[in-house]
This record gives sequence, structure tokens and C-alpha cells, in this order.
Amino acid sequence: MIKSKVRANKTIITQFCMVSLLAIFCGLFVYSVTPQASEISPQDDTSKNQCPSQFNQLEIPNDGKLCQIFAADFPASMIFFVPKTPQDVIDFYLAGNKSLSATKKVKERTLLQTSDKNTTLIISKDGAGTQIDILIKQPIG
Repeated sequence: MIKSKVRANKTIITQFCMVSLLAIFCGLFVYSVTPQASEISPQDDTSKNQCPSQFNQLEIPNDGKLCQIFAADFPASMIFFVPKTPQDVIDFYLAGNKSLSATKKVKERTLLQTSDKNTTLIISKDGAGTQIDILIKQPIG
């Protein structure tokens, strides 16, 4: 009984560490890489922190804002904010991308991943809306 509780606690700690490491990974690129023209179409205006309609073939909600692309090359990463609940965002991505599934929920953060773990989204409550962190390891295709 005690061993199973210890094992469960280790699993929760491991999951939290994975989410934290992904957030740290994204943060390391904040000043080091600028987006390439091939990643953002001409009609997208990120100069005002508006988001592109897609990020490496992953759809971005129309009301996405405060968009920051940390790495346009692979592994690619971006964060943004939407004025919706985390559940609305989860529903948006699960309905629009059948390859994504909710894999973990740690400390009010939901982790969505593709089965091959190439694409990871971390969805978390942020004030009056939701922050979405995206990590794509290799080109989708």
C-alpha cells in the first residue's frame, strides 16, 4: 500500500517536472530566435503580438493574442493567450485535430499531445483567459 502511494507521488512529480521543463525550454528561446518568413504568412502581423492563423500546420484560434514565437525552426515553440476558458481551448484543439489527446493534468495545466509525442500543447488558466504553450519537435507531415 505504501509503495503504491510512493509510486503514485513519484508519477505526479515526474509529470509536473516534464511540464515545468517544457515551459523552461520555451522560455530559453525568448530572445535567441526570430520567426522566419516561411513560418508566418504575409497577412499575419506578429509585430503587434497578434498570432498567425497557423503555427507549423497547427491551427491557432482567431482570438489568439500576445503571441510570441520563441523558435520558428525545429524544435519550434510558441506561446499565446486567448480570452476563453481552458476547457473551451481544450475542446477547440480536440475537435479540430483528431491526432491530439489529453494526456495529463497537472496543477491546473492540461497537456495535449499527439500519439507520437511530436506536438505538445500545455493549456493553463491565465487571469481572465488561457495561456497555450506549443512545442513541435519536427515538421508535421
